[in-house]
Amino acid sequence: MEEVVIWGWPLQTAGMITTGMSSRTLTILSGRVTEWSDGQVSYLIRKANTSWIQPEWGASVVQLDPNTWILEYQRSSIVDGKGLFSAALELLKHRISRNIDKMKKNFWLFAVSFEDNRSYNWFATTNYGSKTPT
Repeated sequence: MEEVVIWGWPLQTAGMITTGMSSRTLTILSGRVTEWSDGQVSYLIRKANTSWIQPEWGASVVQLDPNTWILEYQRSSIVDGKGLFSAALELLKHRISRNIDKMKKNFWLFAVSFEDNRSYNWFATTNYGSKTPT
């Protein structure tokens, strides 16, 4: 199945573009889009008459300038020749990848907090020759 949608808004607005098992092709008909893709801090500014592909299992936060209109084309993963088993395997692969990324992030957060606690404990327990007043 193929789907073509034109969407936009006459006022400045923001939202999220997500994809599932199939990618989307987006073309800006008029206006301008600021995009932060897949949780990145850096952003892209896309102007009228430009196109890009939102990859499978992707997500982007977007801000649309006033009077921005977008043409979106999406083709079903079934049309792309993926069977149910392949689609399920791809979903599993995506979930595992996301969980590994979260574990890596949590590991580094733990390592930093552990190091901070060690530094704090050393500082707190070090005796600099001061005496408690009595």
